Amino acid sequence: MCCPALEHASTPGKAPRINEEENTLSDRSESSSAPDRKERLKRLRNFISDRENQKNLLIPLGVCLLGTLACSLFLDQIPWYYDWLQTGVWLGLGVSKALVWQRRYPRMNRALNLFIYYLFGVFFVLIAVYLVTKLMMFTDYYGFEYLLQEYGDNAIFFFFLICFFQPILLPVPEPVTILAGSAILGPAAAFVTSYLGTFLGIVVMYGVARYGGNFIREKKSNSKALERYYHYVDKFGIWVLLVLLIFPLLPDEVICLGAGFSQIPAKKFVPIVAVSKLVSSFCLAFLPQLFI
Repeated sequence: MCCPALEHASTPGKAPRINEEENTLSDRSESSSAPDRKERLKRLRNFISDRENQKNLLIPLGVCLLGTLACSLFLDQIPWYYDWLQTGVWLGLGVSKALVWQRRYPRMNRALNLFIYYLFGVFFVLIAVYLVTKLMMFTDYYGFEYLLQEYGDNAIFFFFLICFFQPILLPVPEPVTILAGSAILGPAAAFVTSYLGTFLGIVVMYGVARYGGNFIREKKSNSKALERYYHYVDKFGIWVLLVLLIFPLLPDEVICLGAGFSQIPAKKFVPIVAVSKLVSSFCLAFLPQLFI
């Protein structure tokens, strides 16, 4: 008489059936996990694309993140405990914002949004004043190249910001910035960075001048440089902007203001800026290397 366990083990065809059942179970789990993964990605996309979520959570959290990074990148001379303090403030605001959004407190949500935006605006103005003061001080005493060398690994990002703000609020000539960037970063990096930064800065300044309202017009409309701009455009036409943006006959800020005030269409102004700054950035970044 045989043992039942031996009979079970020796029964033909049962072991393959067990393996087949295990394979079918694993196939089902894999097939069910694929739709779950797709469903999670779909929910994530819907969550990010929802305007209410962007307005009440994602944008305020992004502002808090920018505030955390800004001080570490630009205010490198402040004591470490101030750096940790502002980092703690921004992280605390971000956590508070997430909790308020999760608990669905509409009034507190709006108030916290306004506080985050107001604090970031004040913080941005303070950083801008600090950087402009430092820029003017260093360029007066040491030169622009020394300023880029001081920032080390962040020099290319700092160079991009200077090129971006140059046509908006920085009284630094374009040849000075690009030649210094070419000497420190190399001609290729200086060309690409200066072109992108200057192009975006001019477009932003043009948009501010065109859609900024009567306040900007009242402050800037009586400038003698603007009168020269109108004289050139009336005499030679709109395509004279190609020459004005390549050769430093007028500051880029004045050209942006004049184009915005005179309501030059963006479909004409933006291509002119793209072509002219491509030429000027390339020449200033690469041509000096031919004579060195």
